[in-house]
Formats: sequence, structure tokens, C-alpha cells
Amino acid sequence: MEKSCLEEMGVGMVSAFPVEPMHLLDLGVVRKMLKCLINGPNVGYQLTKQQKNMLSKTLISYIPYIPSEFARKPRSLDEIARWKAIEFRQFVLYTGMVALKDIVSDGIYYHFSLLHCAYALLSSQKTYQNNLEEIKQMLNYFVHLFPTFYGEEKVSYNVHSVLHLVDSVQSCGFLNSFSAYAFENFLQTLKRFVKRPRETLQQINNRYQYENVFLKDRYVGPKVNRCGKVIRFYGNDFNISDKLPDNFCYLKAGMAIQIIGLSKKDDKVYMHGKVLKNCCNLFTEPLKSMEDLGVFIANIDTEEAEQIYDVQLILYKLMCLPYNNQFVFLPIIHSKDL
Repeated sequence: MEKSCLEEMGVGMVSAFPVEPMHLLDLGVVRKMLKCLINGPNVGYQLTKQQKNMLSKTLISYIPYIPSEFARKPRSLDEIARWKAIEFRQFVLYTGMVALKDIVSDGIYYHFSLLHCAYALLSSQKTYQNNLEEIKQMLNYFVHLFPTFYGEEKVSYNVHSVLHLVDSVQSCGFLNSFSAYAFENFLQTLKRFVKRPRETLQQINNRYQYENVFLKDRYVGPKVNRCGKVIRFYGNDFNISDKLPDNFCYLKAGMAIQIIGLSKKDDKVYMHGKVLKNCCNLFTEPLKSMEDLGVFIANIDTEEAEQIYDVQLILYKLMCLPYNNQFVFLPIIHSKDL
């Protein structure tokens, strides 16, 4: 058998090609887990009809709480065949950890949290290099437990490849840096460039050159209404306002706040906010959610004193989801100090 030109150039045909998280995790493992919970095969770990309805209603109830950074809102389990990859990612990194907590068994929840913790840590540019050995152990245990809950026949190549996720991160960087999402999204741009069926490459090249020269970079700064009131602030990777669901963030000083107003003075934008009190862990195994992941439960105290903060003090934006008369706050990973 002849060697490929890549082999002759010394390219490692295994080590040089990382496992890709969008297809491996979101469209692979996470979709498989959800479908197994809905349809079986093991009756002991299959959701009942009542549990499925409860989970679907919970996901739908999160729609008003999904921040503007997310392209899609949650859908019910009845539409899972039409879920996109980004919806499975939203489930495993955000909504699933809250929605599943009081619905599935402790074993299923712990198994799901193993993947959530590893995925969240490896997705953040700030944390992906920390505790790689511990993350590898979590993923090994996740794969080891997979047949217990979902059956031996469901341990596919995708499930096995989870074991190599840390190796890919070590060689290529955090997950988002080599995920297929950026390329999938850019296909929309290429499609928009093409106006007629002939000379496709020329059209794409001409339009691409035009946009690079004439179009401005993403706007960073305040949005002001006709009355001169600041109604939104656009950062590099996120935007905030004083309205749900874009009014929670975590500050560099180590506190989370609810934004109740925005103002501008001397070319600086300020947030009028209230500090979230009585924060505690959502879960403590396999990691402490608040200390290790920044995920916590808190009350929104309307009587808390209002304070003023510079928007430059924002470390990252938070997603707020209702849970048992309280709220769970989760860092929006792609806005974390990038």
C-alpha cells in the first residue's frame, strides 16, 4: 500500500488530527444519551412518560431566560430529531444540569455531570490547561460507567473517543479553538456571498475582499435610545442590559450582580446593580460547582442596596435559570475572559 503524501511529509496520521467536539460530543455522545433516556434500551434507566413531559416543560420554561448570545432557544424532547448540534451543546453545558437534577436518578445525574464538568473546563480558554489529569480521570470514569446506564451495545466509537479528548486539547488548545462550529457558521456567510450559479469562486473572493476593506469590526460600546438612556452595552464577546435574560454578570472582584440600570458619564459606561447573596453549590460531585466551575444557586434579593460598577469590571456574563423558587447561575463560557 502506498503512503499518502501527508505521511511522507512526516504528519502523524493519528496524533495530528484531533477528535472534533461538535460531532464527537454534541451530535454524538450527548444525542445518544438523550435518545437512550427517552427510548431505552434499559427500562430501569429510561424516563417515564411523566418524566419526559416534565423535562420538556422545564426546557420550554427556560426560553425567556436564554441570553442573546445563544442562536437557539430550548425545544421539547418531542422535537429532538430536529435538534441542531448547538442545541445539544446548550443542553450539556447549561440547561441540562439544572433541568435533569430533580428528574433523573442520582446515578444518571452524576454520570451526566462528569461529562458536563470536563466539557465546561476544556471549553474555556482560561481553565482548559488546569488539572488536565483530573479531567482525564473524569472522562475515563464517564466512559467506564456508560454501559451501566445505557447498555453495552451503545458504547460506540464516539463514546470510546471521549478518552482521547484531553490528548487533542493538549496538542491543539481549548475545545472551541478546533471545533467545527466556526466553519459551520461561516458556510452561511459563503452562501450569502453567492448570488448566481456561475463563477462561484469569483463571487466569494470579490465579496470577501469587499467586506474586509469596507465593513467595520464588531461595535464595542453603549447603545443609547432617543432619550439618551443607555439600554445596552456591547462588549467583545457578550452584551448586557438591565432586562432579563441579559442582566446578570460576574465581576473581577469576585461577586455576581443583577444589573438594574445602565448609565454613561464622561465616556464611561456604568452598571447599577445588586449583589447576589447566599450563593451555594448546585452540586458537589465530581467537582464543587461554585468553586471549580462558577455554577451556583442564589436568591435575587430585591431589598439589596444598589451599587454602581464600571462595565470594565465584568469578568464574564451569567445565564440565570429558575430552580425550586431560587435561581441557578452558570457562566457563559465563550464570554469568560477571552
